[in-house]
Amino acid sequence: MLPQSVTQKHFSLGPDKPVLTFSAKLNTQGEILEEKIVNGYIRNVVYITPDRLAQLYGIDRLQAPRMTLQVGGEAQMPNRPELQDYLSEEHAQSLLTLQKLLSAHWEVRVKKGAMNSASTQRSQPFVSGGNGRIKSLVVDGNEALQYTGDPIIHISGPMLDPLEILESTKQDLVSHAMVLGGEVAAKWCKERDIPLIFSGVTQRPEETVLRGILGGESTSTSMARFKGYLSPVPVPHTALGMEQYAKCTSPLRRFSDLLCHWQIEAGLRREAERKRPALERKDVTLPFSLEKVNAIISRSTWQNRLKDRAQSMSRDFWAMQLLFRAFNYGQAKLPETFQCQIVTQLLEGKVSKVKDSKVQYMGSLLPFRLRCCISMDPKMPPLQAGDVVDVKIQQANLYNVFLDVDFVKLVKRPSEEAAKGSGGFFI
Repeated sequence: MLPQSVTQKHFSLGPDKPVLTFSAKLNTQGEILEEKIVNGYIRNVVYITPDRLAQLYGIDRLQAPRMTLQVGGEAQMPNRPELQDYLSEEHAQSLLTLQKLLSAHWEVRVKKGAMNSASTQRSQPFVSGGNGRIKSLVVDGNEALQYTGDPIIHISGPMLDPLEILESTKQDLVSHAMVLGGEVAAKWCKERDIPLIFSGVTQRPEETVLRGILGGESTSTSMARFKGYLSPVPVPHTALGMEQYAKCTSPLRRFSDLLCHWQIEAGLRREAERKRPALERKDVTLPFSLEKVNAIISRSTWQNRLKDRAQSMSRDFWAMQLLFRAFNYGQAKLPETFQCQIVTQLLEGKVSKVKDSKVQYMGSLLPFRLRCCISMDPKMPPLQAGDVVDVKIQQANLYNVFLDVDFVKLVKRPSEEAAKGSGGFFI
């Protein structure tokens, strides 16, 4: 990631900033009639939170009760004066229309094999050094960061029903819009024979079934997951229900997205010079040739996996530090029990060796969505993916970055409709 001091001033979206606009014209059946990519400037920018957007669609997370935990002192949360609570009637109607069109497009994708990926908001811990605890913080890296004392850690999450069935595009409109943008980018480049880092998905069900029969990996999540791969030429993305797809919405966070923007800008520049579409690769001088894109893919695949894991584990690490200090040293009052959603049953001793004699499940601690290992007496009725249970913390495992918890009781089991509609109870 680039330093915020650089991105906010020079690259972040804001009034009068240069942008690439990815557009698609959809009919009421959700079919794409036309795509367009243009460069320009944005002027009137309205900033709202995901919760404020969901409220427009009848999902009121703002009024939901929240669980908030804090250790080390009082956190001074960052102030964001640009966020707005008010939406004009024009903007509200536009967002309602957008949701209807994306919902119809989602149905088209489902018919092509798209799966609901069960997008859930994960609580992000806020970490602060407090006054006078950080002695030096420099960007150039010539000096060490000196830190004294334990940081202030704050985390908060809404107490929502994890089994409530919500319309996908109302729950996470932004994700659907970004995926559509990736589809537009991929199709635009496919028509012009421009190489990109295209994302594809393949699945060979016979392999996963055989692994289960032969005693290999046999969790419910491994059976459900597709195998993703990258390609310099367009390939189908079965899990998204698309003939081609390329990530393009986070050029400050992913190099593949930045590469996509550079390739498209080169194509746009050439078309502006020739006054006609550049429909062949030889018509455009590209920053990255097919060979260069392929070389980038060969090393970026493992780099992206490490980056994603580091980002996820960093978030879990700080949340686990909070629970460790609260549970072991009483720095915050914890509820006697937490709710947890079951993800899958674990093979004996696969993750936690605290209680090898007990049945163990991998779960997601609510409302923060933290990994936990649930130990249960083998004489108890078995649990299934999606079950909501009460658990009691046994220990915060800082080495493996998950919680060891004991099963208390079953709270709720998902209906058949919820079980079929979810793409998996992923953490």
